Amino acid sequence: MNSYDDISELEHEDANVRITAVKKIKDQKLLTKIALNDSSWKVRRAAIEYINDEFILAEIVKNNSNKRIRREAVSKITNKDILSNIVKTSSDLKVRKIAIDQINDEDILKDIAKNGCDWSCRRLAINKIGIENIDEENILMDIVNNDADRNVRSSLTKKISNVSLLENIVKNDSDVNVRMVAIEKVNDVDILMDIAKNDSDWSCRRLAINKIGIMNINDEDILLDVAKNDSDNSIRCLAIKKINDMNFLMDIAKYDSDVNVRMVAIEKVNDVD
Repeated sequence: MNSYDDISELEHEDANVRITAVKKIKDQKLLTKIALNDSSWKVRRAAIEYINDEFILAEIVKNNSNKRIRREAVSKITNKDILSNIVKTSSDLKVRKIAIDQINDEDILKDIAKNGCDWSCRRLAINKIGIENIDEENILMDIVNNDADRNVRSSLTKKISNVSLLENIVKNDSDVNVRMVAIEKVNDVDILMDIAKNDSDWSCRRLAINKIGIMNINDEDILLDVAKNDSDNSIRCLAIKKINDMNFLMDIAKYDSDVNVRMVAIEKVNDVD
């Protein structure tokens, strides 16, 4: 039927009676009125089940104060443009996530992944696209900055080539392995020198030193670091040959556990003298 004549059923105090009545209604305007105004959220939800006009559903998502009703309404929407607008404008995080779940258009999902207002929505869009299908470096960097999974951050760092983005990862990522992946991709000597001198982890400093080449380093602080910490005694010897700190050299000459390292330090002391 296009109208509903037995108004008493729609005004009945028992919500179950009103729900039964709603199931008989075809009139979209009347269903909308019930969905927006009935005192029971269960009756409003029942009305939504029979509303087919997605623009009306979008209005319900926008204007209904009950979160259950908003979420029920958005779950019925399939129009990608309406869903995209809901993702951009709804203040209800759950509504935005339901809308993203309904979207299959890759261009819209990439826009959400790039411009969504919160990480959880951006991450949901990224998951739908598939990380392996993302090449835009600003999206990749967003994931690296925010994802809790270090393996995800590490694998995506391998796809980044922008030097400033890699430098940002090296300076700010908390995980040594992620930073080392970024260092492997950096060829800028100034950045590598900064890493060699200032990274909190020896393995990262060592990797940067390797990339520069110990013979190309003249910074005394870095050379001292290498001489004290490197596991390769031949590298330590190369560093010691370039060090002029007499107190340090004397200490190495007296107390280092490796005889070859001590000998190189002694030779350097004699040269300095």
